[in-house]
Amino acid sequence: MAGLCDYGNEPPGSLKATCVTEPVFNTGRPSLPPDEFGGARITRSVGLTTSRLHVIGSRETSEDLDSTVGSSACSTLVSDLHKCRNGTDLKFDLNPYDDDDKHDDNDTMARNTLTMADRIKIITLMEQNMRQVDVANILHVNQSIVSRLWRKFQETQSIADRPREGRPRKTTPGQDRLHDIGLYARRPLKTPALRPHHRSARARWARAHENWTRGQWTRTLFSDEVRMGLHPDNNSIRVWRRTGERNHPSMTVERHQQFGGSILFWAGVMFGRRTPLVSIEGNMTAAVYENNILQPIVSGFAETVGEGFTLQDDNARPHRAHSVQRYLVEHGIRRMDWPACSPDMNCIEHAWSFLRRAISNRPHHPLTIQELRNAALEEWDNLPQESLDALVLSMPRRIQECLRVRGGPTRY
Repeated sequence: MAGLCDYGNEPPGSLKATCVTEPVFNTGRPSLPPDEFGGARITRSVGLTTSRLHVIGSRETSEDLDSTVGSSACSTLVSDLHKCRNGTDLKFDLNPYDDDDKHDDNDTMARNTLTMADRIKIITLMEQNMRQVDVANILHVNQSIVSRLWRKFQETQSIADRPREGRPRKTTPGQDRLHDIGLYARRPLKTPALRPHHRSARARWARAHENWTRGQWTRTLFSDEVRMGLHPDNNSIRVWRRTGERNHPSMTVERHQQFGGSILFWAGVMFGRRTPLVSIEGNMTAAVYENNILQPIVSGFAETVGEGFTLQDDNARPHRAHSVQRYLVEHGIRRMDWPACSPDMNCIEHAWSFLRRAISNRPHHPLTIQELRNAALEEWDNLPQESLDALVLSMPRRIQECLRVRGGPTRY
């Protein structure tokens, strides 16, 4: 509709505008034909007070009808009324779409949302005794929306949204006080069980290697074993989902009561190279360690690197057996002293994390032990050497962190 407004004599605190309007029809959408208006112009008086008006705007001022709020809305209305008083028409178009908007002519689906301008139009037409279905067709909204808005206006004399309480509170007052001082609930970091003698040994080891050079660290082979299960722990898995998709099959992981079988692997990393991933049948023993690890792999690395080669392994019983000690001495392989309960000081532990993540990201998770073995061997060879080199070069920082905490657990 297009109309002309001017002032009425109203007491302070309220504004009254008499709007003389005439219908404007959009031929591209269903609307009332002109004869249903009886060929007459619709005239009504609208009383607007600052307590009831929350959002308003006009096309003349290019205001966003959905974003003008509170006192600025009243200012917009006053500006428009001044324009009317000065002889400028205030446009009031019943067509909710701009001429520049592109819409499918076959799209007759009603909208489910209302701007404040649409609400004013609905109340204006309903007070002219128009049927709800006709008003809904003109504004292209569902009839139920017109019905609810009209009923709310009759009960409260307001078309503004009711205040919303928001999401129910989940925290207690005590938790809120903790949040105020910067404390939040977090999963605790898992650390080795360190006794006083463990901390002392770790601190002594860190002081002994504090002045190691980059060349010494890059000539060290860091080795370890890891056992991988067919059905690993799923606590670290995260999924991105919408509300209500919790039970969707693609958003769930299977929980197995049993471990499903496992394989023991051994490997070593050093700067610029890595050992093959070795699958151990059964458990690691001194004989297996000597025959399957030291002889075919470690000895070859020691010969290739030459002087300054150092083997790092932990204090597991197979590693410290007398037969293993004798083999290392006979072949001139230097071994690094290693403090007990110190997985955070061994950089290969992060390489195992890389490997597990790579296996989990495969399109098809291994279902058998053989599939798990093949997947692990393939993904180990595909790990970027740059990532493994970065782990080796992190050793000086690990040493400094261990010294800083006096042999206690580190962030690694």
